[in-house]
Amino acid sequence: MPKISVLSLTILTALFSTTISAQTVSTFAGSGQASFLDAQGTGAAFQYPYGIAITPANAMYVGDANNNRVRKISATGNVSTLAGSSMGYADGFAEEAQFNVPMGVAINSVGTVFVADRNNHRIRKITPAGIVTTLAGGTQGYADGNGTLAKFSSPTGVVCDADGNVIVSDSGNNRIRKITPAGVVTTIAGSIQGELDGQGTSAQFNYPTNVAIDADGVMYVSDSGNNRIRKITTTGQVSTFAGSTSGNADGTGTAAQFNYPQGLAIDLSGTILVTDTNNHRIRKITPGGIVTTLTGSDAGFTEGSLATAKFDSPYNIAVNANTGTLVVVDAGNQRIRKIEGALGISDATRSKVGIYPNPASSVLHIEMPDYTKASATVCDLNGRVLQTNILGSGQTSVDISNLSNGVYIVQVRFGTDSSFHKIIKE
Repeated sequence: MPKISVLSLTILTALFSTTISAQTVSTFAGSGQASFLDAQGTGAAFQYPYGIAITPANAMYVGDANNNRVRKISATGNVSTLAGSSMGYADGFAEEAQFNVPMGVAINSVGTVFVADRNNHRIRKITPAGIVTTLAGGTQGYADGNGTLAKFSSPTGVVCDADGNVIVSDSGNNRIRKITPAGVVTTIAGSIQGELDGQGTSAQFNYPTNVAIDADGVMYVSDSGNNRIRKITTTGQVSTFAGSTSGNADGTGTAAQFNYPQGLAIDLSGTILVTDTNNHRIRKITPGGIVTTLTGSDAGFTEGSLATAKFDSPYNIAVNANTGTLVVVDAGNQRIRKIEGALGISDATRSKVGIYPNPASSVLHIEMPDYTKASATVCDLNGRVLQTNILGSGQTSVDISNLSNGVYIVQVRFGTDSSFHKIIKE
C-alpha cells in the first residue's frame, strides 16, 4: 500500500480529533447555575456534577450528583439525560430509573456505563439502550459476595480495568473493591480508617474517592481524607506515591502537599492528572513522582490561559485519548471545563510525523525527524495503553500483530512534542 501523505494523514485524523495550538481553559457545558436543564453547551445546567467518562465517539457521561441523573454530553456539546429522575432507588428504562446522588461513572469497551450510586450504596449499570439495573450492592454495610448480597458504604468512584472488572472506591468502608463481570465482589485493599501502607487488607485509607489504572495494571488511589495519592501494585502492595499533610506544595513524593485530592486520570505518557479539590487546582504527577501545578489558583471562575484560569472545587478529570484534551468537572462552578493543548499537540508537531499503511495488518511504519528520545504508544479508544515502542531515527517499524482488528490511537512522542493519530488495524 502506498505511503499516506502528511496532508492525507492530517485530513484523516481531523475526522476524529481537534488539533490544538494553544494551552487554554474554556467551558464545554454548563451555565454556572446550580439547576437542571438539558440544552446545548452553556445553556445546560448541572447541580454539583461529579464523575465523568468519555466514549470513543468523544461523547461524555456525567454523574450529575444533586440532580440524581446521569447526563450525556454529545461531541458537539448537546446535554441530555441518559437516565434518572427524582431521588430514590428504582431500576428501569432511562428516566424511569432513580438514583440517590450518583457520583463516579465509567464506561467499558461495549458501551455499558457503570455508576457509583453513593447514597443507595450500590453500583448500577446502564446499557447502551438506556436500561438501568443494579450490578452489586444493597443495604449499607461491608460484605464481599455476589451481586446484591455484597454491601458497600457510600461508594464514590468507579473505573473499568482491562479484564472487564469494575473497580470501586468504597469510600465509607475505606476500601478498594472489585466487581467481576459476573457480579462477584471482593476486596483488593484497605480495612479500617487510617493511613498505613501495607499488603492488601492490612493497608489503611481515609475516604478514598477515585482510582486510575495505568498500562501495567497498577492502580493509583486518591486517598482524599489523607491528602495523598496511594499506589496499589498488581500484587496488592499499597504505598504512598505522593502527598503528606494537608496543604499546597509542589515537590517530589511525600514532599508534595494536596488538600482533599479527588479526581484522577492517566495520560498516554503515564503522567497522572489530579483534581486537587480544596486547593482549586489541577496538579500533575510524573511517573517519577514529581508533583507540579498545571493550572488553577484560588477559588473562582476564569477562562483563558493555564496561568490565569480559575476553578472552584474541581471534583474530577478525564483525558480524551482522541484529542489530548483534558476534561474537568468543575463542580463549584457547575460546569464541565476543558483544557486544550496541555498534552502538547500542535499542527507543527503533527506535520512532522508520517504513519503508514493505514489501515495496517501487522506492521505500522512511522517516519519522523531524528530524535534521541522518541516513542510510539498505542492505546484503545478508552485511553487504555496497550503497548509502547521506542523509536529510532528515520523510519521505524512497529509490530501491531498482537492487536485485535479495530481502531486505535497512536501517540508519537519526540523531544518535548507529541502528536496523536488514529489508525485502523485489519
